[in-house]
Amino acid sequence: MNPEEEYERGYRQAWRGLLGRALGELAAPSPSEHPADVDRVRLATLEAERHDTINALRDLCAEHNLSNEWADALNVADVINYHVFRSLNARRTREKTLAIRIDQHSDNCPRCGDCPELWELIK
Repeated sequence: MNPEEEYERGYRQAWRGLLGRALGELAAPSPSEHPADVDRVRLATLEAERHDTINALRDLCAEHNLSNEWADALNVADVINYHVFRSLNARRTREKTLAIRIDQHSDNCPRCGDCPELWELIK
């Protein structure tokens, strides 16, 4: 992410934070409020929370080099399952497989610390 995108993202997050706080104050209905107004405030609060959740998931994916190729409108549970959980699980499986291969190699190699074959396994 370039500096302009980071600035724009921070700028939007600041305004969303302010909006979320304002919506939180408005979310508790008073007896004089019309139910439709209360529902609109609750919906706006949920939309702001969803937007923050999507941004947090995008940050997580970027931080861990996971796929960030998904639409903002995608179901949050699907994003977590397919783009975060499965990617991290696949990475963990690759790491375990690599560890086993390194252990097997190390058991049979007298010069393993600087062995070119070991570096080929790691690639």
